[in-house]
Amino acid sequence: MYCSKCGKEINEGVKFCPFCGFPSRESFRVTTGTTTSGLAIASLILGIIPVIPIIGSILAISFGVKARNKIKLYSDLGGEGIAIAGIILGTIYLLVSLISLIIVIPPLGRAKEQARLL
Repeated sequence: MYCSKCGKEINEGVKFCPFCGFPSRESFRVTTGTTTSGLAIASLILGIIPVIPIIGSILAISFGVKARNKIKLYSDLGGEGIAIAGIILGTIYLLVSLISLIIVIPPLGRAKEQARLL
């Protein structure tokens, strides 16, 4: 391979000519990237903003797990980090929702009982 500016012979795969510093044809080569999994993106969105709190969290977790499985099968599919983030956020939101229900529901029952006694 030869430098397109100075014409000297350069090694295959170098990004710049070692003699004149001009970028080689290798530096202009376009590489094809991976496609991000749609399930991973959906998992992250539902993990951040679940439409219906408990159902949205469960969907975020399941979409994230499905996305990770697909990403492992197909090498041209990316977004594993996004899927993991969706799983983690979905799990956190699900736990917070369940703990909130456990804390809120018993006092409501007691308040109803007290109102009935009055």
